[in-house]
Amino acid sequence: MSIRKAISGNAQYSDLLPGFHEYTIQVLTDPGVAFHSEKVLKIFKNHGMNVDGNVVRFQPDQITSALETATSSFTVRARNRENDLHIGGHETIFAPGYGPPFVIDLDGSLRSATMDDYTKFCCLVQSSQYINCNGHMMVQPSDVPSDTAHLDMLAASLRFCDKVFMGASGSEQMAKDSLEIAKMVWPDLDFPVMISLISSLSPFQFSREMAESLLVFAQAGQPIIIMGGGMLGATSPIDISSFLVVQNAVFLAGLCLAQLVRPGTPVIYGVGGSPLDMKTGNFSIGAPEEPILVRLGSQMAKFYDLPCRGGGALTDAVTLDYQAGMESMATLSSSVKEGVDFILHSCGILGTYLAMSYEKFLADEEMCGYILQMAKSLDRVYQPPDLDLIRQVGIGGEYLTCPETLKRCRTEFFQPDFAWRKGYPAWDTEGRKPIAQRISKKIEARLNIDGQPKLDRGLDKALTHYIKTRKANG
Repeated sequence: MSIRKAISGNAQYSDLLPGFHEYTIQVLTDPGVAFHSEKVLKIFKNHGMNVDGNVVRFQPDQITSALETATSSFTVRARNRENDLHIGGHETIFAPGYGPPFVIDLDGSLRSATMDDYTKFCCLVQSSQYINCNGHMMVQPSDVPSDTAHLDMLAASLRFCDKVFMGASGSEQMAKDSLEIAKMVWPDLDFPVMISLISSLSPFQFSREMAESLLVFAQAGQPIIIMGGGMLGATSPIDISSFLVVQNAVFLAGLCLAQLVRPGTPVIYGVGGSPLDMKTGNFSIGAPEEPILVRLGSQMAKFYDLPCRGGGALTDAVTLDYQAGMESMATLSSSVKEGVDFILHSCGILGTYLAMSYEKFLADEEMCGYILQMAKSLDRVYQPPDLDLIRQVGIGGEYLTCPETLKRCRTEFFQPDFAWRKGYPAWDTEGRKPIAQRISKKIEARLNIDGQPKLDRGLDKALTHYIKTRKANG
């Protein structure tokens, strides 16, 4: 879609967003964006673009051309076709946490994550009513070699979950492995089957690993999320407007590369970034600035008529307490309200991406359902008033025993599994247990590995052979 058409289609943003776009074009021209990969730089050179060393400087018409070929919506195919995902419409995609090296257990202890943890999180995604996309690197397992851990994680994603999954994007080889494994399920691979995260180095850089991973996925026409990100006040400007320009520039540079490689490659606008806490020197994903960044970034995605990725249940808290709930709700609800298409870190994150938590996974999952109920549009909940019933009950009557109430009493309202609604006496009688303890009792029932969807025996054998061969050959 042309930028002009995008502006007219989003009139409420027309005063603000064209200015951000023009500022972005200026910084794409000077200083430009560095790509630390000769393979990628060669592609830019072959298309007649301005390459100086490892820095690419973009012209407005080059960005416009890339935006013209980028698709506004697409469908990602799942192993179980009932779990296909349409991205760029009105569907909210929830994906779990991504990247933590640790797990925080119920007693608050911090331990290194394992492949068993990764498998269990795949099982939780599979059995989830609200998490409709499996992740990648939901934890970083410490008990398998780091250079081949992605193979075990990709295998677990297929073996224990039949929902759409995320590819391994840490390097060119990881991306190639992701595609080779996907071809075992979809031999032709001529449609989207996975989503992968490409993160930049802030400010204005793509590492060789990320740039070449982007290249592999784009050549295969597989959807990619391109993240600008950065820490406000450290690796990015401290003011939000300037940050947005830097983030936008990196995104458009990555988008341009993807479209040069294969026009029409599905690209998701990545919204990210967190402020640096000037007291501690840590970055804060639970800060109120995070929802502001989601709001502005999602509007920029709408301006370009592209799908958007935003933050989920993010918190700096290290236990499932009031802070964790407050911060997680702020960003997650903001993402849903702003129409973010793909919400990463929707469940499980504790300690500023430090760790995943089983208890928080289930609590956040319930929060996703709560927010979806809260965000229902009026046209989905409105129906003509039943005036006959209102007159029949009349003054001082009751509706509890009315046929319509009995018909809808189990389905009309959101029914939480863990939020407490029984009052104080019941809470006192049942041992005054905090929410984390109540959740913990139900985790095992969700981890029925034997009940997970089974891979075809031949596919499972081929997958095992591929992984064994790759590990043997390094």
